[in-house]
Order: sequence, then C-alpha cells, then structure tokens
Amino acid sequence: MLEDDVKFRITVKSTKDGEPCYAGHKPGDTFECGYLTPEGLCGWAYHSLYPFIHALRHTKSYEDEDYRLVKKDTVEVACPDNAWVIFRIEKL
Repeated sequence: MLEDDVKFRITVKSTKDGEPCYAGHKPGDTFECGYLTPEGLCGWAYHSLYPFIHALRHTKSYEDEDYRLVKKDTVEVACPDNAWVIFRIEKL
C-alpha cells in the first residue's frame, strides 16, 4: 500500500437545511485520507476537494520574519452540487 506522511481530515461542516445530501453526508461526518480516496466519500465531492488537498499537501505553514505571512492548514470547499454541502479540509 502507498505510504503517505501527510494526512488530511475532511469534515462535513454544514448541509443545505441541515439535511443529509444525496450521498448521505451530514454535518459532523469525517473522513481521513492521504494519497488514497477516503472510503465512503462522494466521488463528485472528492473531485472538487482534491485540488485543495493537493495544494495543502505542497504548502508548509510558516511565519516569515519580514512579512509575517502565515499560511493556514485548513480550507473550506463547497460541494459541486449547488453547494449542498460545505466541507472543511484540515492538514494533520
């Protein structure tokens, strides 16, 4: 199996009207992943989340002395189905 030293937690932050989406995702659901697709996560949603996961994988958090630039390890992304679900991705 592919080993990965960078892990992510995907959390369902909210859903339209608080109801589960067509894939059954509801607020509070969590998924963890590395290089492999998380089991049980809607494929359409993962398709939208992947570019952000990839960007987080290759970005380091740091504070630059001169610019005080701080990069966060968390991003929120909307589902492609009319933003029915809002996901939070955290770099662990």
